[in-house]
Amino acid sequence: MDLYTGPWAYSVHDKTVPASVRLRNIGAIGSSKGKHERRFGALSAQDLPASDGTILPTPAFAHVYGGAAYWGHYVIRRAFDERGFTSIAMIMDAYATGHSATYKKTISRDVNINSEEQILLFEDEQAYHKLYRIMIAMGRWEAGARHPSAPGYEAFHIVYNLDDQTVVDELFWGMVHGIREGLRDRGYKIKKTREELGYVDPEEPRVTTEEGGAWWRTLLFYLRRTR
Repeated sequence: MDLYTGPWAYSVHDKTVPASVRLRNIGAIGSSKGKHERRFGALSAQDLPASDGTILPTPAFAHVYGGAAYWGHYVIRRAFDERGFTSIAMIMDAYATGHSATYKKTISRDVNINSEEQILLFEDEQAYHKLYRIMIAMGRWEAGARHPSAPGYEAFHIVYNLDDQTVVDELFWGMVHGIREGLRDRGYKIKKTREELGYVDPEEPRVTTEEGGAWWRTLLFYLRRTR
């Protein structure tokens, strides 16, 4: 997969910029005990204050795909019911460390999804699109970017330029990859598709070098517009 890895408008050390933006970690999700973030292109972590006053090591990512993948993986790891669903309420219960009631109400209103609605991953064909909208809404909250006059609005929309379809595709398919990885971790048998990081087409022809050695070509492609 061909992902954008910079140059970036903001340094990961520029603390005038919201952490979720400068770290390309759209949910500003802290490091996991299992270091799952490393699977999605995590860089070094920074110690950030959580809303409850604790210090939370929070990873940066090499691309926005990785931060979105980490968000998707977190949802499955921490807010997924084995009957096959998640919800805004479940995500908020696992995620929010402060002002969770306000956070939940705001996200629910912003995406027009009831906080208790079960998002059925295996039955609702719009499930991933609903989760994408929730991820973006949470990203805006974390960055202080819900309104054009908000302090984090400009920075958020520079890094997460939602008018650029390639950025939208990286965010969406990154999230999908993270969700699928989380489900695989839970024992679900889900084959990788070409939109996922690390995908290699098993039907790709074998190429022989002049020296006689052989190697499998990695499929490079541009993500298609998702509607």
